[in-house]
Order: sequence, then C-alpha cells, then structure tokens
Amino acid sequence: TFIRNATLFTQRIAAAVDHVQSLPNVDETKVAILGFCLGGTGVVHYINVAGEKEGGAAAAVSIHPSLLGAWDKPLGKINIPSIFLTGGNDFLTGPQAMASLEGDMTSASTVEWETNRYAKIDHAFTNWFAETAYNARADERSWNSMRTFLADKFGQSDESSYSWESASQLDLWSEDCCEGVAFVDHGPDEEGRRDFVVHAGAKYGCPDPSCKVPTVIILPDKSESGRLFAKQRAMQIAQRYGYRTWVSEGNVAAGQYFEGVGYDSAKVALEGYGSGAQDALDFAMGGNIAGIDGEYSFKVISIFEVPENITAVNDAALTYKPQILISSGVDGDGMADVIKLESTIMGMDANYEINRYSDTSANFTDWNDLDGSYNAIAAGRSFETVESLYREMFGEFYWEIPPQTESPTPVPPSTQAPAPSGASLSTVTTASSCALLAVAYFLSM
Repeated sequence: TFIRNATLFTQRIAAAVDHVQSLPNVDETKVAILGFCLGGTGVVHYINVAGEKEGGAAAAVSIHPSLLGAWDKPLGKINIPSIFLTGGNDFLTGPQAMASLEGDMTSASTVEWETNRYAKIDHAFTNWFAETAYNARADERSWNSMRTFLADKFGQSDESSYSWESASQLDLWSEDCCEGVAFVDHGPDEEGRRDFVVHAGAKYGCPDPSCKVPTVIILPDKSESGRLFAKQRAMQIAQRYGYRTWVSEGNVAAGQYFEGVGYDSAKVALEGYGSGAQDALDFAMGGNIAGIDGEYSFKVISIFEVPENITAVNDAALTYKPQILISSGVDGDGMADVIKLESTIMGMDANYEINRYSDTSANFTDWNDLDGSYNAIAAGRSFETVESLYREMFGEFYWEIPPQTESPTPVPPSTQAPAPSGASLSTVTTASSCALLAVAYFLSM
C-alpha cells in the first residue's frame, strides 16, 4: 500500500509536482505540496525520500497525517520548509509519534519547520464530510496557519514587521518616545519592580483612557533584556491593534490597575515570556500571580516556551477555560517536557494549542537578546498565531478591521468556484474520503 511504500508514494507525488511545474503561467520555484490524512502521510514520505532533490516542491504541508507505527527514515537531508498540523486526540499522531517525527526533522532538516497541535481534536478534523471528526474551529485555524506559512515561504509576507528595529535607540520612559501612545508609569518600587501601562486609544479615535478596549497583560522575563522586550512588545500591541497593554512586574495590584482605566472585562489576555511563562502557566492551572489577585477571566493565555515546573492543577480555582497558546522552541524545550505539559493540560480539559519551531531555543522572540537566541522566523510565525487568536477571540482590532461575526462556512469541492484562467490544481486521491493530496502553486506575476 502507499502508506507503507514510501518510494512509490513519493514517485506519484513527484510526478504531480513535475506536471504542475510544466504548466503555463506557473512559477516552478513556487510549488508546494499539501496533504490531508493519507495525503499528509505522503507529504512525510516525500520530504524523507526526495527532500534533497533540487527543483522539487518548495514547501510542504501535512495535515492530520497517519504516523502510527514505524516509517522510513530520511534518506538524506531535508531542504524543504515543512509544517505539520495535528489534533491532540488523534491516535495516529500521538505524542510518541510526534517525538519520532521531530527527531527525524531535527537530524535531517536544513531549513525551518514547525508543528501545530490543537486540543481535543480527532483525526480528519478538516473533513466536513466526517460528521463526528470535523471541527470547524480547528479547520479554520489550521487553514490560516497553512496560508500564512506558505505566504512566508513564497515571499508574500514579512516576519520582520513584528520586530523592533530601533529598540536600542528608544528611551522607553520618555513622553515623546513613540507616536500615538500614552504611558502610565507605576514604579519603581522598593524592589525595583516597575509596572508599565500603554494606551494607544488617541491614535484610533479613543483619547479617553476610560474607553473600554481589549487589554493584554504581559508577564516579562526577569532579565534586563526580557524586561526591555516586554515594554517594546506592549507598545507594539498598542500601536498595531489599538489595545491597552500592561507590563506587570508585580508592584501594582490588578484591582488597582483595572480601577484606573477602562477595559472590556470580556476581552483580557495574558502573555508570558521566559520566567513570566512559568507565572502564566501557573495562573492557567488555577494558581496566583503577584499583583493579579482578583477574578479575571482571561480569554487568551499565551506562553512563550515550556516552563520547567509543571505543577498539579488546582481544580477548585479553574472557574473558566481560557484559550492557552504555547509557542515552543524545539532546541530549547525537550519533547519529554512537552509531552508532560500536554498530558497535564489535557487532564484539565483545557483549550490549548501547542506550536513548535525548529532551530529555536529559549527567548526566541526577544530581539534584544545579545546571546543570539532571537529567531526572526519563529518569532514572526508565533506572533502571527497570537494575532489570529486575538482576532478570533476579541472580534476585531480597534479600530481598523470590521468585526467578524461568523466563521466561514466550508464549501464542498463540487460547489467551489472554478480556478482562474490559466490556473489548475492537480490532485491525487485514494479510496478514503478523508485522504487528499494536492499540489498547490502560485501563478507567476
């Protein structure tokens, strides 16, 4: 069968790639392979067998593949950027299978790759004909991740748009530091802790600090670089989305903060970096954070790197279920810790998403990191994911983007609009209704 014959499967896929590259108006350097279910397994076979081949697929996307049991290991280097999107409840891509896949990719890949894992999601979650398995939210989030991944690989987006190019030249405590934002500086206290509030409402037609807008609380790493990054990230969020941001080092109680400014209690998020990631995870599991001592129902808790201490869950404190987003560096966080974390948050019946990035260690988002840990690709991808989650949970970015009240309805293939003139799509299907492998490409401009 195809699933056990990597060479035969790869030959079929390679023939489809060659055909698409030969079509008129196709940029042969911008062809990607996209596989669902058995097709996703085919993608894994292709990169393992033909990953070193020049002139083949330029990118690979594998969605809910079957990785159960043993499969052929890479025959050489893998030079194809790849992404793997799987469900947390999918027995065909369980933790041990993902650990094996990560091991293969780490040893063989010469380019970036990543994995996205969605909580409580079964196999075939994108197949709208599979009534019990289909999950509209996971389908939409995985599609968005695939779309932005391919846009990155084909030069249609810019990860550097999330960086802070002139960070070293900014006086963060200056009134005229950054156009369009207002500051509230709490501190420093006797222990040197300094909380920092940013409000960009004036830029978006909301000059009064009492305006009720979404709020993002940032728990910084305790290093000087980490604290500087957190303040820059706070200004970035305020300027980019129009949200209010609060960098919390613990010297201002949440009650005091929320009394002083307007905020939408249904739209509060938490971001934790470095040592702050530990605090964020503890809070997600029902613990407490210094200064955040009230009943605040965070819609989103974003954790950047897997904390070292994964403590028991305080069930009594879990009065709500936020969306937990974990962005993890493959080089910085061991797979054993990731498996332990996933097992723990699965036991909480939590809503979570774990994204893993290759060639990435701790502090990979910190563009001030003098040790060279900053990874622009992984940072850009992780911030793209956070941005999509904010859009989903908060509805819009103030005041630039209209609200999205409904998720797009899946359209069966028989009713989809025809491809534009000069374009086509080659597919390889099997008898299984959930198995599809498509060769996708961009028209040359």
